[in-house]
Amino acid sequence: DAMVSESSAIVDIGGASLQITLFYHGKVRTTQHIGLGTVIMSENMKRFSKPRKKMTDEMIRICYEYGKKVSEGKNAQEMADEVVQKTEMNRNSALMYLYAVSGMLDGTVYKRAINAKATRKYFDYILQEYGQSGLDKALDATRQHIKYRKECGLTPDAIETLCDEYEQKE
Repeated sequence: DAMVSESSAIVDIGGASLQITLFYHGKVRTTQHIGLGTVIMSENMKRFSKPRKKMTDEMIRICYEYGKKVSEGKNAQEMADEVVQKTEMNRNSALMYLYAVSGMLDGTVYKRAINAKATRKYFDYILQEYGQSGLDKALDATRQHIKYRKECGLTPDAIETLCDEYEQKE
């Protein structure tokens, strides 16, 4: 009673809802009930989020071309913006692919996962454009990526199998 004798608000957070009750001089002025259940949250997420686009061969190729520019010192954020304009892919996804390509070309670890299809295409592009020494750098970077993923408790089996396959081609 003492808590609501003056003006106050009481917020009650439950598993599926939120209720806010406003008191003015000890009397209830209004109560608002907001559903927060998983069904409601899921419906809201569908309304406000863009559908995920499947990574196409063209997106993979464009990310490769812009990833080379990042490896050459261009700003990754600006390159991601250009990729998004050309492909309409998610900006964060574009950055992940750009950093992966740059890491492969530089022989340095990249920490965000890309799909096995893109990894295979990047190995092929790099082998064609930079030869065996370029592929060796890409394989080394990908092995570092695999080690990092395992340290995080993740299992990059498809990528590991891919590295094994390309290392046996040498």
